[in-house]
Amino acid sequence: MQTVQKVAAVCVNWNGENSLRGTLESLLASDYPNLEILVVDNASSDGSAENMPGETGLLRLETNTGYGEALNRGINFLEKKNRDSPVQFYLALNNDVCLEPDTISVLVGFAVEKGPGIYGPAVVRMDDPVRLEAAWGKLTWSHVLTRLEGKDALAASLPWNLIMENVILLGSVMLIHRGIFDSGIMFDPLYFMYHEEVDFIFRARKQGYPAYYCPSARVRHYIGRGTEKDPLKKIYWTRRNSIYFLKKQGAGIGKWAKCLGTMLCSFLYTSAGLRFRRAQAIAAGALDGLRGISENNPENPKK
Repeated sequence: MQTVQKVAAVCVNWNGENSLRGTLESLLASDYPNLEILVVDNASSDGSAENMPGETGLLRLETNTGYGEALNRGINFLEKKNRDSPVQFYLALNNDVCLEPDTISVLVGFAVEKGPGIYGPAVVRMDDPVRLEAAWGKLTWSHVLTRLEGKDALAASLPWNLIMENVILLGSVMLIHRGIFDSGIMFDPLYFMYHEEVDFIFRARKQGYPAYYCPSARVRHYIGRGTEKDPLKKIYWTRRNSIYFLKKQGAGIGKWAKCLGTMLCSFLYTSAGLRFRRAQAIAAGALDGLRGISENNPENPKK
């Protein structure tokens, strides 16, 4: 009898009172027979990590370390815990998604067929599940680093219902083969929020691990739930992290010209529209990206 490969779901939570339980209930309803679930709580203050459904592990962190570092801590915790029965696939996910019962089974079946890599499902809108949030992204080296393809498109329509290879996946849900972590690739904690998946996928591909879009697996996502109370956080961190990515990758002059040029155009256009707080967030993100920031603080980013 063939052994079912072990999957560990690592769900990062930060003040997910309105969404975490739904995410965990969808994981517990999965038809995948060898699944372990761990919530890594980033020092939530809303009580969202209390009274979780049964069969769910919890790793509490004393401070908000950001999304990528929370995943790293969770993976390291599970590696130590499962030394005698190693995890073969890690499912990295947000606290604001809902999986279908067969999502993990479909992704693992696809992954076994394709070989070691990173695998992403079709991420559809929670409020309109026949439409995609987006299908995949392309690295553009612009002020927002990537361009998302298939926004609000019908998930069942061409080309969004086709398998794609070597794309940027949406970071809300990714199935990751353990070989990537064994090779020394982990999430970069300095991104804190946004673009950590772009950096992770980019580095994995350089070491021969492709990223696949698997449309036969599906996940519903509350779009923008993490920054709905302060949308300027996204503006700040995407700009700051786009520049950090270019610095880290040693980008050439052409890529720098495109990033900074589009950043400047975005700032001027926003200022002309009298959206001064948004323009200030763009400028702060750009400046902090260029000079580096020593402390990541989602509660009070420099904006």
